[in-house]
Amino acid sequence: MSKEKIDEIVEVKDDFLKNYPNWRKGQALFNAIFYIDQDVGNKIRGSQIDPFHRDDMIDKCMDFLQSA
Repeated sequence: MSKEKIDEIVEVKDDFLKNYPNWRKGQALFNAIFYIDQDVGNKIRGSQIDPFHRDDMIDKCMDFLQSA
């Protein structure tokens, strides 16, 4: 995935966290990924790197995005 697209995901994630302060970081990250690229979101959903329910997967998920 391009650096520009990853930057866009991070920007959307940050916006989600501002607008939905009760969301966890992993939840916001997954939702941002899905918002920007549903195909990638579907690949991540339910996988071992899905950060939605596990903030400790954020780094692994970001590594995956950089290699995708």
